[in-house]
Amino acid sequence: MTMDAPTTARRLVETAIAHFRSALTAENAVVPAIRALDDLVTAAVAWPDLGDHEPGLAARVSELAFAIAPRVAEGVAGAIAADRVYFGLAAGAALLTAKPDNLHADRILHAGLIAAELRAAVCRSELKRRNDPLGRAVTAQRAWEAPADHNVSLQ
Repeated sequence: MTMDAPTTARRLVETAIAHFRSALTAENAVVPAIRALDDLVTAAVAWPDLGDHEPGLAARVSELAFAIAPRVAEGVAGAIAADRVYFGLAAGAALLTAKPDNLHADRILHAGLIAAELRAAVCRSELKRRNDPLGRAVTAQRAWEAPADHNVSLQ
């Protein structure tokens, strides 16, 4: 049984709110923020008018998005500029607080883009923390398998 667009969108926004709340207390606020943004984008595509019909949900999303912004920016400091994080989270919140207009698609794109940038920052950070064992193994294997060039001058 499939749900109608309004029901699907409401559930996605409720899940996004739960992720935002988790980001308020999580050791790393970035991962729940990514999940929340993904849910908001999907909800906005499913039912662009959700904010008009659910002003309470829209207000909670906006409040929480702005509350977590400093924690998310801190979590990716050095990888993503804080103003970029704030802008992307604001775009995500505006998917519900602004009426759908000619900028609705741009809000979706900016919210999706910051989610992707945050995801990339988390992956890069984790690979660096782990010293990128796969990358190092592939590099070592390629070096081992490379043909020897015996015509290289040693002087």
